Amino acid sequence: MDYDVVYKLIKNKGVIMDSLLFFLSFFLFVNKGMSLNNDQIKPAISGIVLMGNTKFNIHTNILPNNIEDYIKVKSIWDGLDGVVINVTWSQLEPEEGQYDFTEIQKSINFIKLHNKSYPNKLWYAKLRVWYGNTAPSWYIDGKNYFLISRVISFKNPYLSNSIELKYWSSDFIQKAALLNNALASAYDNNDIIRDVSMTACSSLTDEPFISPDNISSITSEINEGYTNEQYFSCLYNIALIYSGWHSTVLDYSINSFRYIQPNFSIVKDILSSFSIINHILSLGLPNIRFDNHDLKRPLNSSIIKILKYENQYVPLGGTMQMQGPTFDPSVAIPIALSFGISCVELWDKQIINNSVTQMIDWSNELSKNKV
Repeated sequence: MDYDVVYKLIKNKGVIMDSLLFFLSFFLFVNKGMSLNNDQIKPAISGIVLMGNTKFNIHTNILPNNIEDYIKVKSIWDGLDGVVINVTWSQLEPEEGQYDFTEIQKSINFIKLHNKSYPNKLWYAKLRVWYGNTAPSWYIDGKNYFLISRVISFKNPYLSNSIELKYWSSDFIQKAALLNNALASAYDNNDIIRDVSMTACSSLTDEPFISPDNISSITSEINEGYTNEQYFSCLYNIALIYSGWHSTVLDYSINSFRYIQPNFSIVKDILSSFSIINHILSLGLPNIRFDNHDLKRPLNSSIIKILKYENQYVPLGGTMQMQGPTFDPSVAIPIALSFGISCVELWDKQIINNSVTQMIDWSNELSKNKV
């Protein structure tokens, strides 16, 4: 079967979600005069970064505890270049339109104190907002979700019939844009926060291209209005959601687009991913860089195709994250280096199980790829 690129479907059917794009374009228009050139963008984090504990994305009774995560790897602080500030939508917007950035500020204050004690190894932060099943109750109560039942990586099961947001819907995307505009107003000029993960359009993880892949979950989301075209439109236009960020690097995690066929099976549509990459590159926004969260050895063949897109290094100094805590960084990091990666996120166990000297060596090698 010849699988059409979703972009062609969108152009032919005219389902770009005009009202949503009009809404998002408003932010782009407002912020257009503030756009910066490459010299005015804060340097992105390079080297080794602690990704933090993400169990809160599986068990809804747990919230991120960033400072606890940082302290857990204290023995190796001399070898770290930065940390991820993990925060959930429910923490940031407990009531609709009422933002509370206390958890972000706690981490920033901790990092500032750390940098005073470790002036020779300063930390910087990557801000990562999680949506999915960590949405605030005011939004969930509006029935803006579908039910899933699946097992994710590392044999950690989601609860049967747990919820996921309608990540493709115009309502959710508008809410994400409003939140990011508020975050950018607060932190785009903050020197500690150097990177922001582009996590809008995501569901199961912090990666926008990772969507449910089992029949029961796919059936549920389609019954709630999911279409390939809407999902593609979100991924294609994600830069509009983050248009408030100018001097901070935006990390866009790229994978194959998961195209759902009429029989509910999934095809990994690399061509659609290429069209999204092309579009993002055509915008000429110097602060958007591509990354991937599937670093291991060997790399997935589709990831290799994306990273070698048009015989170029797509990440352009971006980040790769270790796929899981059981993988060996000493084997995987050389692969990242070969693709021009300048930053690798490690799990706490991977950091603790290596020496400060080894961490510094990796950091120095990765920093050579820094743009």
